[in-house]
Amino acid sequence: MPNEITNATLDLEGIAVLAASIGDEQIELVVESRHDAGCCPSCGRPSLEPKERPETLIRDLPISGRPTVLLWRKRRWRCTSCSRSFTESHP
Repeated sequence: MPNEITNATLDLEGIAVLAASIGDEQIELVVESRHDAGCCPSCGRPSLEPKERPETLIRDLPISGRPTVLLWRKRRWRCTSCSRSFTESHP
């Protein structure tokens, strides 16, 4: 099920659906950002390396009348310039 139709249904720019699980109680979608890392919010330099991918559970609007949750595999980055780390966000 994770394909362009599912991505279009969510209408979240820059987010890709990796997997979908449809149960009797709810729909669970595993999602990930498609954006590049950008720059460090502390020092502004683009020297970032991936650190880990914590998962965040987000309740979303229902799809076809079923409650829907997004399991967002966020990226945590470490800046190689200032050594600070941060987790990506999405509007």
